[in-house]
Amino acid sequence: MPNVGRPSRACHACRERRIKCDFIRPACSQCLRIARACPGYRNQLDLVFRMETVASFQSNVSRDRRKTHTREINNTTVAGQEYNPPRAITGPARSCSEFRLFSNSVLEVDHFLFFRTVTASSLAGPFDFGFWAKSTLQASHVYPALWHATIALGAVHRVFMTDIALPYRRDSEKHRNVRFALRQLNKSIKSVTDMLSTRVLTKQDKIVVLTVCVLFTCLSTLQGYQEQAFLHISNGINLLHQWGFMDLISQRYSDTTINMLLLIFFQLDTRKRHIRSGVEVKNDDQNTDNLVGLPNYTPKSFASCLEAYVTLEMLINRLARLHPTNLNSELAVDEKDIYTLTLTAWDHKFSEYLAEGLIKIEEDSLRLLRMRRLFAAVLFQNFDKDELGHDEFFHQYEGIVGLAATILEGTKRPTSSEDGLRTAKPAPAQFSLSVIISEPLLYTVKCCRDLTIRHRALHLLKMYPRRESIIDGIAGIKLLEAYIAFEEKSCPRSGSTLSEYDYLVPGSDCSIAGSGICQKHRITFQQFLKQSGLGASGVGRWRT
Repeated sequence: MPNVGRPSRACHACRERRIKCDFIRPACSQCLRIARACPGYRNQLDLVFRMETVASFQSNVSRDRRKTHTREINNTTVAGQEYNPPRAITGPARSCSEFRLFSNSVLEVDHFLFFRTVTASSLAGPFDFGFWAKSTLQASHVYPALWHATIALGAVHRVFMTDIALPYRRDSEKHRNVRFALRQLNKSIKSVTDMLSTRVLTKQDKIVVLTVCVLFTCLSTLQGYQEQAFLHISNGINLLHQWGFMDLISQRYSDTTINMLLLIFFQLDTRKRHIRSGVEVKNDDQNTDNLVGLPNYTPKSFASCLEAYVTLEMLINRLARLHPTNLNSELAVDEKDIYTLTLTAWDHKFSEYLAEGLIKIEEDSLRLLRMRRLFAAVLFQNFDKDELGHDEFFHQYEGIVGLAATILEGTKRPTSSEDGLRTAKPAPAQFSLSVIISEPLLYTVKCCRDLTIRHRALHLLKMYPRRESIIDGIAGIKLLEAYIAFEEKSCPRSGSTLSEYDYLVPGSDCSIAGSGICQKHRITFQQFLKQSGLGASGVGRWRT
């Protein structure tokens, strides 16, 4: 038998380009670097039996290996290279293209492949339960509205990975992918409108409409349209109430897909409230009649980890409504007592769930849940103590930063030395929906006055820049860095070493109260934005 060599395990794109593949799933780094959809890897059995067929690749994409020259299609380029969407394939039923249900556009197929291989995994995170990676992708082949929405987000996400500043440029609409995404968005809106007006919606129809609403939110925020994203969130929350999905929270064994949508919208609404209250913009839906009732806890443990997560995010959302700038702040004292009991009951039920050990939970999932639980605790701040109220939660802030560092860095103790902070190289910017890390870190930098904890959180935000749905951690870093420099340079007790802010004039003698930054030199974030004018300029960058 002749020696035919060992078959390559590299993805099809790396084999075609004749470069080294790092075998990372679902998409290799070489493809991500050029903003190209990774066509996937061959099955292990195909490697053993040396199959060179179309079916040997999971994504049903194949090309003639002998033709390695670049093909020009519509004279378009991505990341400085020729744009190479996958070619249509003919053959037996198994190898027929599965992406041709609504269009023969090669461009649509290519951006859907990018959404499937790259964007979907970014949206999913550890708490996906098949929602993005399976259910949404399958439904997109049946519902044109979902098909065009996924393509639009994939096209814009592709641009974000190569140019994170694009959403804030005045000429961003001239970009080829952005114009293409706008056309897909219009098609999706038309399909949703037709579906809502021409038939009685089934449960699956309603799920698709809510999923499209989430995709529209992500698309708006990646393009810099914050108020538009807020509007999509409010509409989604209203639809959840109107269709009775909010009532399913109290049911022990509810639908996984519904739970995922509830989880996503609770998180989106919480972040919307934190953003608007941070710049002192009134939230537009303060009607207390629209609040979902707190679940009636039973001695039984949670039925699933997802049920525990949804319930916790619902509590965090209710706590976010207690901010002094909200219209229902007079209810804060009475509601806090109720939420304290509810959160204690949640702790007991979740401990029982972990003790049962029926389902193995990934460590990062547990860390994420613990971080969200600590974040819920710091939202119990006593507003009567003003900025001194945050000093009661130093241990919680320290826990948030430690868990975030473990998730982001993969180590329990990230470096906190000055040399380490200066020499570390930032990671590429990431876009995510389910992994909520930036929100508690930004809150820690803003509220915690312990200098070590505060600067560790700021360091993590710089080293791991993230866009988490509507939370722009990249833009938030600049505001918060100026904010903490203003406080630390004003307070002689802090001993600030921020040399780039030496133009700030040190303040007078410190007061006794306050740790890290004394009470006399503490100001609220809203006061800082007013005095510096950064709040108005930041909101002015929101597109309308």
